[in-house]
Amino acid sequence: MRTRQLAIVLLLAGSGAALARQAGGAPNGKHDKKKPGPPTRTEHGLGDATAQAAQAKELFKNAEVHFSLGEFDRALELYREAYKTRPLPAFLFNIGQCHRNKGQCDKAIFFFKQYLVRSPEAANKADVEKLLRICEQEEKKEEKKAPAAAADRPPPATPPTKRRQKRRQTRRRSGQDGAGCGRCGSGPRRGWPARCW
Repeated sequence: MRTRQLAIVLLLAGSGAALARQAGGAPNGKHDKKKPGPPTRTEHGLGDATAQAAQAKELFKNAEVHFSLGEFDRALELYREAYKTRPLPAFLFNIGQCHRNKGQCDKAIFFFKQYLVRSPEAANKADVEKLLRICEQEEKKEEKKAPAAAADRPPPATPPTKRRQKRRQTRRRSGQDGAGCGRCGSGPRRGWPARCW
């Protein structure tokens, strides 16, 4: 819960900075075309930043709802879209949390490390490092299970060699394969010569 609150604070702080940059323009964001004046927000691309911040905020809210419901696949998609719209490090942490909850610790480790690289002074740095250690331990357990599971499986069937195929054909012709005698129908015992009893 604390980490989600941090993500919300970071998101709001970023959109507040964008609004502060826009304060230098006219009150309504437009200038009179007749008078020469400073360029408008859209000429600098700042109008797009506000729209992107609003879109990222909306995506974040929707992702939080899905995350709270345990719908990690949908939450992951929305967090990714939000990060593409506005690349805030908090989104990387949330993406890592989705992967961790889905049991994909290898991907979670990647995103947690990316979060720490992009936000080295994060308030939740100790929590993220703890999650990293937990995920790395899970990865080690999985690596240990993989060879054990492979040892439990029977070896794959080998295709018959030419020598085996020839031996089978000889046994079939002589009746030693358990098919029995062709004349009387009696079955020979394995390893005994085929003959009528």
